[in-house]
Amino acid sequence: MNSTLKITLIYLLVGIVWIFVSDHAAMLFFSDDQIKLSQFQTFKGLLYVGLTALLLYVLIRGYYKTIRDKVQELEEVNKKLQETNKELEQFAYVASHDLQEPLRMVSSFLTQLERKYHDRLDEKAQQYIYYAVDGSKRMQQMISDLLLLSRSGLKDAHKENVDLNRLVK
Repeated sequence: MNSTLKITLIYLLVGIVWIFVSDHAAMLFFSDDQIKLSQFQTFKGLLYVGLTALLLYVLIRGYYKTIRDKVQELEEVNKKLQETNKELEQFAYVASHDLQEPLRMVSSFLTQLERKYHDRLDEKAQQYIYYAVDGSKRMQQMISDLLLLSRSGLKDAHKENVDLNRLVK
């Protein structure tokens, strides 16, 4: 039995018990004419409790459906977000590799240029080569650090279960 029906039945049971208990208590204190009026009141009370129980059932069922729809919507958005995060992580990896390769080439060629023509280069040219190679290495390190940061943020994130029903409220 679902919770909507349970709540409605409990409400209905409490209402009916209250009506009958109050009617039996009234019979102890009132005359026959007043008891007939009391029986009519009982009928009205039962009708009221029954109709409000039906209304309660419909409202609760509607709220549960809304909650289920919102939970499903959140789950779909979460799934899309996870897929997007995987794509971004893959992109970051490929982009970092693609960005580092030209830097490695520049650094490598400048280093070879310095080795091969070291004796023909003046001090200023050697200093320019040093700055270019150093800048290239620093840029490689920054790209590596950014990649490491993007991966560590995803793996080290604190994960915990969340009651989505509480979020919808």
